[in-house]
Amino acid sequence: MELCKKILRQYVYPTCTVFTVICFLFTAVFFSVQTEYKTPGATPAGLGLFLLFSFILVCANKIFRSKLSLPLRIFLHFIATILDFSVCFLLIGGYYADTDSAALLVVLAVSLLYIVIAIPCLIIRGILINREFDKKKYHKVFSKTD
Repeated sequence: MELCKKILRQYVYPTCTVFTVICFLFTAVFFSVQTEYKTPGATPAGLGLFLLFSFILVCANKIFRSKLSLPLRIFLHFIATILDFSVCFLLIGGYYADTDSAALLVVLAVSLLYIVIAIPCLIIRGILINREFDKKKYHKVFSKTD
């Protein structure tokens, strides 16, 4: 029973959260762009790819909780995210066949988006860690008589 709760907390709930955000963003983009399609939203296969992408992304996020150095964690997470996107949407989704050389541009755009999101997150993380460090009570190591 504990194993089920652990799997739910660490994998299923975050996957559902990421999936929901992706679906809302996809729908918002779909409505904001003029298309020839009459019905909004993704196909069932597209939703399956969103779910697979969300699950792999949550697994990649586990890298941030590892005990590796921060630059290595960021690099590994970046590689995992780009591979996740490439496999789920370009390879399995079959979009590479439609775009040929544009697939590389899409991967570069996703890489740029990753960097644009990662930099503010790292800055905010650094600020929060510094505040936490400043709030810790200082304990004297040496007395005045030393």
